Amino acid sequence: MGVECTITNMAFDGLIPALNANKVDAVIASMSITEEREKTIGMAGPYYFVPAIFMLYLYLPKPTGLGLLSMWVVIPLDVILALLMMKVAAFGEMKEGVKKQFGIFRNKHTWSMPALHVVTFGSFIGFSAAFPLLSKVLFPEINVLQYAFLGPLVGALSRAFSGKACDRIGGGRITFWVFIAMSAGVIGVLYAIGMKGSPTAFPVFFASFLFLFAASGIGNASTFQMIPAIMRKEVARLSPKLDAGHRTKQSDKEAAAIIGFTSAIAAYGAFFIPKSFGTSLALTGGAEAALYSFLAFYVSCIAITWWFYTRRGGLLFDVERSPASMAVSKRKTA
Repeated sequence: MGVECTITNMAFDGLIPALNANKVDAVIASMSITEEREKTIGMAGPYYFVPAIFMLYLYLPKPTGLGLLSMWVVIPLDVILALLMMKVAAFGEMKEGVKKQFGIFRNKHTWSMPALHVVTFGSFIGFSAAFPLLSKVLFPEINVLQYAFLGPLVGALSRAFSGKACDRIGGGRITFWVFIAMSAGVIGVLYAIGMKGSPTAFPVFFASFLFLFAASGIGNASTFQMIPAIMRKEVARLSPKLDAGHRTKQSDKEAAAIIGFTSAIAAYGAFFIPKSFGTSLALTGGAEAALYSFLAFYVSCIAITWWFYTRRGGLLFDVERSPASMAVSKRKTA
């Protein structure tokens, strides 16, 4: 990705001075919110917890809450309210920083990349949560708990070992084929459900899910690799007068902000995939409706990736097929 993360351990009393002196970019520590501290730094707690408590009150059934909204509505509204609070409550130097970060929302790639990352990281954490229960419902005769850990393990390993390939081949190209693979994996799961009653039904079901986990892990790496590459092209196009050093610095800043936003949206997969399976089972008695909706979403992301990034004339076509990158690829695989 071209960005190095360094975690620095320092004395508690030095955290705020280091943040104000730009020696560190963020402080990850439990810290009481005081009036004195709020004069110089922004606290993340109020931005998240106030909207979260309010939306939770609207969601929970009576008498604990009002029971007015479904979880499908509450979570997106919670995210939107937290962002609005961050923008409104910012002050001093922090206000200028927040304003710059909010600039990413004017970039169309800020909206396309979360959709792509939902397919990969969102599917990974969503399937991790849903797979054991779904297997137990569809195949009650199988003790699936002894196998359930393998899915997340395969996904984590494929994520860890695919980073170099993404750098060498290109995140866009790999993401395109990952989405095709995940679509095939969903078709495999649907085929296995249709075979229910056959002795080979569960092995096909299990193998298809392992394939989905492996593909989602690779896609988790490839979509993240795409974002810095996209921003390097975008900053060069939008700010042609910047020199190379400032272009790199600006693109890294915007890429980091988009990665943070993308990750937050993709985490929604931990909710909507299990919820989709639950809704499908409740309304139809089977998981097929949820799987067909996933398949449609995956196919739409194939189209998005191809149109915006990997086709001839797409944003990443020249980057990922340049003679320099091909030379690196051949040299590393020789």
